[in-house]
Amino acid sequence: MNSTFTFFLTLPGIKQATVFADSIFKAAVRTGPVPKHVAFIMDGNRRYAKNNKLPLEAGHSTGARNLVSVSNSAASLPLGF
Repeated sequence: MNSTFTFFLTLPGIKQATVFADSIFKAAVRTGPVPKHVAFIMDGNRRYAKNNKLPLEAGHSTGARNLVSVSNSAASLPLGF
């Protein structure tokens, strides 16, 4: 891991936000019909970095890491490909 990514992981609220998004995603799938397709719009990464006085790359790294986390959660659900 690079130092920017390691630093980002120490910021308050990052783990909680990932866990929250994961729980919301799973709850949404369990309560309604199972979607055949899921799409993610990666918006706000640069804005997040600027608001937290981080390099822009840190915002994109964070977005990518969260996408991987949500994708892993989705893989554990009965979604199609």
